[in-house]
Formats: sequence, structure tokens, C-alpha cells
Amino acid sequence: FPSYESQVKAAVRQEIRVLCIDKPPAYYFFNREGSADQFRHTPPLYVGEFHWAVAKGRLDLKQVVESGFAKISPEERKAIEKRWLGERLGDPPWLRYSRPLAYGLVVLGLLIASLFVWSWMLRRQVAGRTQALTTTLNSLRSSEERFRTLFEQANDAIFIMRGETVVDCNHRAETLYRLPRERLIGSTVMAAAPVVQPGGRTSAEVLGEMFTQAQSGQPIVIEWRSLLSDGSPLDVEFSLSRIDYAGEACLQAIVRDITERKRNETKLADNQATMMALINSIPDLIFYKNPDGVYLGCNDAFGELAGHSVAEITHKTDHELFPKEVADFFRTKDLEMLASLKKQANEEWV
Repeated sequence: FPSYESQVKAAVRQEIRVLCIDKPPAYYFFNREGSADQFRHTPPLYVGEFHWAVAKGRLDLKQVVESGFAKISPEERKAIEKRWLGERLGDPPWLRYSRPLAYGLVVLGLLIASLFVWSWMLRRQVAGRTQALTTTLNSLRSSEERFRTLFEQANDAIFIMRGETVVDCNHRAETLYRLPRERLIGSTVMAAAPVVQPGGRTSAEVLGEMFTQAQSGQPIVIEWRSLLSDGSPLDVEFSLSRIDYAGEACLQAIVRDITERKRNETKLADNQATMMALINSIPDLIFYKNPDGVYLGCNDAFGELAGHSVAEITHKTDHELFPKEVADFFRTKDLEMLASLKKQANEEWV
């Protein structure tokens, strides 16, 4: 072979199996070819020696070189040879990968430790949030139970509506309208209303105004006439307001039965009409006042005398109806009667 390099390349191509070459060029060329781990070396077959020389007659230089070599200790010589000749031809395969493997194991260990810490912190956060969520859910559940208890035990009928459609109601609503909850839910207010309300306006017109005002956030209370399933009228006080129900804007209607009150008001009005017809049929002067001298009512005969209608006299005093002298006289007699608390008969000229 013409050179060490050609000899090494032939060995790499597996054209030769054994070669003899000095260590330094062997290290260099086998490493350059990337095949240093594929070959082994044996103890040297031949040993060569390096000799040194100086110019003839230069004894002084020879002494300097000998003195210099003598000062090199065995340890220093060994280190020089190691630096000059290098290490063995190739490391074992496992040694080549041990350092990257060690680095990989270190990185993997750090990654596992980081994942463990992250998992621990995540578990703590999840546990904390789970506890907070559980507390919130328990609070909401408790609030919902209290709301449902109050909702069901209310003395008035309560409807929850989405628009005009009923989505929930309480037990009192079933009792008031004589229908089960399943029939009430899904129904509308108009389904249980006459065409015309007692005031003369259509139910659709009144209801439209009610819903518009309530949906704008203004509570409204009106008297409303409903119809029961048998067609009989049901007079109620209808209180409508906007609420948040299950995260949705809905309307809440609180319905109070005022049928008995309306019946009593009608009876009272009838009695008052009867009484007025009776006192108006009497030709004598009849009037009645409160302790402050304000007229609460009178018959037609007294109105003719005073020169005013009954409506003009009601809620006024003598000083607003008569001259001062006459009014003072009437007021004096009133106070005397109130002080004595006895029936009096007076003859008065007006």
C-alpha cells in the first residue's frame, strides 16, 4: 500500500483483515473513517526507537538536550506520551453511548420530577376548586330548596312564565284554578281570560300593556278577571314582575283571589245606593260630617237648600259652602254636640 491512509481504507472496505501500522496514524485515519470501534489492536510486533542528534562538535548543545531529558520525570514522560500517542484505538460500543444515555436519563428524571410536581399542584388546585364548587352547589341547592318551600307554601298562586306561557306554578295555583299542574304548565294567560275585562277594554290589549311594562323591569299590579275551566268568573289581583329563573329572564305572576272582596264591594255599593235612595226620598234635610266638620254626604233636599249638588258638597266644610256668619254658627253647634255627645234639636234659619 502506498500510504497509511490507503491501508486503513482497504481495511474499512474489508479487503484486508490484519494490518500493521503505527498508533498515531492508525488513530487518525480510523477515526476519520468513522470505524475506530470496529478494529482492535495487539501488543506491538516491532518496536522502533527515536534517536536524537546534534551537529558535529556541538557538545554544549548535546549537554543541554541530555540535561533537559534527564529532568523529565516518569510521570511527565507518561503524560507526554499519552498526549502525543492518544488513547486506545476505539472505545467499546456501550462506552460511546453511555454519556448520551446518562444525559437522557438525567433529562428524563427531571421531566418525571417536573410532571410529578405539576401533577401534585394540579391535584391541589382541582381539589380546591372542587371543594369551592361543592360548597357553591350545596349553597345553591339549599337556596333552591328554600325557594321551592316558600314557592309551594305561599298563600297566593304563583306562576313563572316565559313570555305568556306558564313554565312553572305552585300548589296554590292548582287549587285556585281547579286544574292540575300538568294542565297549567304550557297554558297561557289569555287561555283563561274573557274577551273583555270589566273595565270595557279587551283582555288582549290590557295583557299586552302588562307584559310590555313588566318585561322592561317595571312591576305592575292590576285587577284582572279570569275564567275557570267551567266558565265561571274569577276576579284576581294580578302582580307581574321580571325575575331571573334558572339563569333565564322570565316573568313572575302572583295571583291573589279577590272574588270575595269584589263581592263585598258590590254588596257595599248596593247598600250605599239603597241608603241614598232612601234618604233622598225623605223631604227633610239630611247630612253627615266627620269630627272636623267635613261633609261626608247629604240628601238631595239638603243640596237644594245649599244650592249645590251632592257631589259638590261632599268633602267640603261649611265655610266653603255658606257665608261666614252662617258657617260659624253651624260649626259652633257641631262642636257643642260633639262635646256633649247627646242628641240635639235646633231650629235654624238659613
